[in-house]
Amino acid sequence: MALVKCAAINEAQRHPTLWFDDGTLVLQAEKTLFNVHRSILCRESEFFKDMCTLNPSNVEQEGTVDRPLFAPNVTGDTFAKLLSMLYSVWGDKELNKLTNVDYAAVLRAAHRYQFQKIQQSVCTVLQDRDLGPRDRLTLGIECDISSWQFPAFCELVYEAIAPMDDAGSLRKVPPSAQAKVLAARMAIVRRRTSLLKTGRGGWGKQHDDFLCAKHMLDLWDEAMLCEEPSVSLKRLGQTLKGARKCQQCSIVGSSVFLSLFSSDDETKLLIDLWKRSM
Repeated sequence: MALVKCAAINEAQRHPTLWFDDGTLVLQAEKTLFNVHRSILCRESEFFKDMCTLNPSNVEQEGTVDRPLFAPNVTGDTFAKLLSMLYSVWGDKELNKLTNVDYAAVLRAAHRYQFQKIQQSVCTVLQDRDLGPRDRLTLGIECDISSWQFPAFCELVYEAIAPMDDAGSLRKVPPSAQAKVLAARMAIVRRRTSLLKTGRGGWGKQHDDFLCAKHMLDLWDEAMLCEEPSVSLKRLGQTLKGARKCQQCSIVGSSVFLSLFSSDDETKLLIDLWKRSM
């Protein structure tokens, strides 16, 4: 990506606080003009450092009032917030007023223009906020934040969803990640239900435990929900409690049932699916 040279647009307005009289680089985002300091941008951004190092004469001629450099793929408001973070002391009251949507937009811009310190600071703020797995996975992929990606992926895989709404619940997630989440849900359900395929009574032919049709159906429904193992295990306990009181069921132990919702086995499965290229 490169900044685009452009003639100053008549409708463009100088930003009220980010137009410095001693600025040495004029930038434009949408219809907002900024006069900032080349040395500060080059110090904090690998993008601007490379731009000024590789094309110093072009920057001198084009980053001016008459020929500002246009910053693509970012709104004027977001670029202003990004530059405000660059010039402000972190913890400024105005910055603390930013919403999650504001911070997400700044994070994308900081990643795009390679402001590493700002990206790290915004990540720290968002880490402590209720961002939600969709946004964390999307931002993690778009901004190359590996520590966000797999945990958010797992959370989406186990998320309670309405029947037949798998695709709808993932609309905001990048297509490649959508495919992985859906594939993981199918793989987990397939793993769980494969242990129940012996039909009514389920385990009877291979194990001492035996479930009647009603409790077997309860167990089957739980396997199909594809919820986080600890959640499923709690409900499994209720199912087994009822089965032990049922005259048609024979429960000798419970370890074989617990294996249905093994978090270790499913974590290995999810890691393998996440690492696969789509």
